[in-house]
Amino acid sequence: MKILIPYQRVLRGGVTSFSFLLIRELLRSVDEIVVLLPKDEISFFETHVSPSPRLTLVAAVSLGDVRRIPGAGRLEIWLNHLRVRRLIERRGLTHCLCLDLGMFVSTVNCGLRWPIPVALVFHDLYWNLYQEGGKGPDRAQLGEWYAKLVARADVAIAVSRHTHEELLACVPDLSAKLRCVPTAAEVPAVPALGPRSSMTRADGCVFYYPAAAAGNKNHLLLFKAVKALTDKGLRLKVVLTGPGTAALCRDRDDGGALRADSARRYFLENRATLEGCVAALGYVDQEQVEACYADCDCVVLPSLYEGYGLPLTEALARGIPVICSDIPGFKEQTALYRCADWVRFFPSGDGAALASRLEEMLKAPASRISPEEVRERFKAWTPEDFSKGYIESLESAARVVS
Repeated sequence: MKILIPYQRVLRGGVTSFSFLLIRELLRSVDEIVVLLPKDEISFFETHVSPSPRLTLVAAVSLGDVRRIPGAGRLEIWLNHLRVRRLIERRGLTHCLCLDLGMFVSTVNCGLRWPIPVALVFHDLYWNLYQEGGKGPDRAQLGEWYAKLVARADVAIAVSRHTHEELLACVPDLSAKLRCVPTAAEVPAVPALGPRSSMTRADGCVFYYPAAAAGNKNHLLLFKAVKALTDKGLRLKVVLTGPGTAALCRDRDDGGALRADSARRYFLENRATLEGCVAALGYVDQEQVEACYADCDCVVLPSLYEGYGLPLTEALARGIPVICSDIPGFKEQTALYRCADWVRFFPSGDGAALASRLEEMLKAPASRISPEEVRERFKAWTPEDFSKGYIESLESAARVVS
């Protein structure tokens, strides 16, 4: 099997962590992977995926500022379509796996098709219904759009059962094309156990929230809960990482927090209280993410909506206690790894309940889970299982085409 993975753009965060894990695992089993991506993202990929004779990174065509000229954008799509076809012919590629849908969507919109089976990966469907800063498509319009994409693809892969159910509701007549392959998490060889390097017990508990600044991530609820606790005289530290999070604590938004501007406004209105206990670091590399996991007492995840929510399994794979909302994506993960006893849920959107959970942790911090127990639980669904699920889905795409 020789796989093409095309990217129109590479998003930082959980989606790229998912992609890197999947590519590393697929390279153990397939003959070749060719990744087509923007030229300025190649070095980023190279730092996260070890060199392999079976992996080739190819720069996509970019017309840069010329795209402003009428018709240039369509020309760029055609040129990348020709590049894809040339790669398929010259390297004998057999399957296309779209971890980012952008290039596939552009190709379809121009009435073009690639001559090999195409599998689309759906991470989540309705996250943008929770965003601020303008009216976008409603649920019905999004459903119609997803149905058109699935109709043009050979297989559609959902990263969780929850996302699979949402996708099935959009395309009940195309159910034969749908697959569900739950995302897996790597268990570090040595789970992050501290000691805490940059914070001290003078901060009280340190809570870590790794998520982009977006409405569905619900930083606003977390800020309100933190203020309620500090108003009671309790001491805690909250560390935020992820694209746009630094903008949540700035006087002027540079656009990074546009989709979560209510959280930014709330922070500014309560800066005197929150500034000393919230550290918003913005996007950081994986090394810094690991340092934050190592330094924290607990991971907190107040999301309103997730297709999967990778930070939950990342935290549990490192033995870190978790406080999170009771949304379907999170509950599915804890059921998959049989670790609901490691997680303290609260009703989604309930600020008082979140504050209560944080206070429980402050007054009686939970211990980290032992590496042996983590490894035992995470045998339930491994990165190898995850990779096999994608290979089987791609093979089924070939059968659909034939």
